[in-house]
Amino acid sequence: MDGLQSYPSHEVLTVGTDVTRFTTATGNTCEKAHAFQADLANTGTIYIGYTTSVSSSSYAYALLAGDSVRIAVDDLSKIYFIASAASQLLARSKE
Repeated sequence: MDGLQSYPSHEVLTVGTDVTRFTTATGNTCEKAHAFQADLANTGTIYIGYTTSVSSSSYAYALLAGDSVRIAVDDLSKIYFIASAASQLLARSKE
């Protein structure tokens, strides 16, 4: 994992060119959905998928700077991220 920062209402993951994921909520079945938002200052695309083979050509969602998506999943460790550039920030809110 590139990096994880905690904030009062959300967490921010630094996504780079290697596959990563959030790990703090692994197995937490109380959370049924997660909202993700790419930082406005990002210069690359963040790709989101459900396997470690997520890539720019194989993904479920692609987020440009400022884009957001809500994903219904009971285990956050089932979602993987990769970016087209280093040090892209992705915020996550619990729902």
